[in-house]
Amino acid sequence: MAYEDAILAAIAKENRFFENDRGLAEYIHDESLNKKVYSLYPSVEIVYGELWGVMTAGLKESLSGEGNRWDSRIYDWTEQ
Repeated sequence: MAYEDAILAAIAKENRFFENDRGLAEYIHDESLNKKVYSLYPSVEIVYGELWGVMTAGLKESLSGEGNRWDSRIYDWTEQ
């Protein structure tokens, strides 16, 4: 994809400004989610021939729970 390299370069540039190694996870204010997610880093990937915005999550424990589903095939957090 033509935009993939440009987007990845912009993300890498912005990632330098995080105050710690948690990335965007430092902005999680929900205590129960904050206990489960150590780090969150944005990126893009080509999935099924399309460019998708994705988040790479470093987890301390599973995100599964009542009413939520993590679908790693399409990198989407949805409510059931």
